[in-house]
Amino acid sequence: MHSWLQRFSLCALTILLCAGLSAGADLASANRAYEQKDYATALKELAPLAEQGNAEAQFDLGRMYLMGQGVLKDPDQAIKWFKASAAQGNANAVWVFQMGSTLTTGTTANIALIGGAQAKNVWWQVGSSATLGTGTTFRGNILA
Repeated sequence: MHSWLQRFSLCALTILLCAGLSAGADLASANRAYEQKDYATALKELAPLAEQGNAEAQFDLGRMYLMGQGVLKDPDQAIKWFKASAAQGNANAVWVFQMGSTLTTGTTANIALIGGAQAKNVWWQVGSSATLGTGTTFRGNILA
């Protein structure tokens, strides 16, 4: 009986290990396709991984929707995938601040980033317009 349990455990561990390696290989293949601008293949390989909860695939899919690479440009879908990735603690997390209508800063305002946030990963989605006051130091990207 003890021998049977050991064999079963070994088989289960082997299956899990192979599944993990397979997912890693699919992600690597998707990343290669993306780098080669083969967005259709990247999308085909990233979408199932993102749906399964792979944080890196979620981030990459969000980037594709944000930039309209292989898909129609869709900021709402981009935000959905960026949020899913960030919720899992992805080091490349993207922060998206949404305003229903406008973004306005005062004179000499300073938009500071903390906690290791990078300006390239901060997005301000505004409904209609953004007005930055004179002398404002602004960090991030505006989607209007």
